[in-house]
Amino acid sequence: STSSIERAMTCAFSVTFAGVELVPGDPFDAADLPKPVASSTIPSCAFSGTDNVYTYDTIEVVAYDEGQGEHLYSVYLLDPNAPTDEGLKLGDSVERMVEIYGEDYTHSGSEYAYYRGQTILVILAKNNVINAIEIRMAG
Repeated sequence: STSSIERAMTCAFSVTFAGVELVPGDPFDAADLPKPVASSTIPSCAFSGTDNVYTYDTIEVVAYDEGQGEHLYSVYLLDPNAPTDEGLKLGDSVERMVEIYGEDYTHSGSEYAYYRGQTILVILAKNNVINAIEIRMAG
């Protein structure tokens, strides 16, 4: 059996929040998490129908429903207290990012992107400081 860290390193990026491993593309049930501080429904950009946006103290979750229940589309990290499962957080340096994830990224302007399975880790940095982190479904 493989640990969630081993699975994450090979299959998908994830963020663990309130003890729940959040993996883009996986089924999502907001009832598994604490009550969000805000939630809204928006027209879906990636799918037919609508997306539900759940905002918590340290992360924002976007889930979509194409008729088979909600699935996780993306997780935005909003606070340095919410790291990726590998330990990258807002305020870290680009060097720290490379220490954790290696040099196999695409780079355009201030954006770095790592691909793992059906997920993408998108990192924005300004003046060598990471100021945005998102994991989302690829494609």
